Amino acid sequence: MKNISEIDTQYARQFPVDTGRALRVCRMTEKQIHKLRDMSTDELASQIFVCAEEFAYLTGRTLKSVQHLMDRNQIPVHREGMPGSKRPKRFIMMQEYLDALRHCRAIITADERYHIDRLMRDKATYRRSTGKGSRPANGRASV
Repeated sequence: MKNISEIDTQYARQFPVDTGRALRVCRMTEKQIHKLRDMSTDELASQIFVCAEEFAYLTGRTLKSVQHLMDRNQIPVHREGMPGSKRPKRFIMMQEYLDALRHCRAIITADERYHIDRLMRDKATYRRSTGKGSRPANGRASV
């Protein structure tokens, strides 16, 4: 018999997923929930590419609506696979999506609004990207 300290922790998650939220809000199966990478939510949101399951978990959308957005090219998607493959592995480009949302908030959920508002307030990278040097003054191009 093994002690608790001797049990193999290979499959234990360091950052527990809010499974109830993922099942209820995102409407994911257990198999889809296990596709989420084992990292904190803030660290996951700062990744360049996230899969559809991770995007649904971060934004609070249903997985089906996220896949629909990906199919309609309403969000920036990176496709990875052999040329001409019918079902390439697809990743959502999270940072480009958050950048696009700053200018168009038509398709934002409440969780996304909370995350974006927190990003605008807290993250130095956001403040740096929207600072004085990134945009010309008064909307005019500099000469």
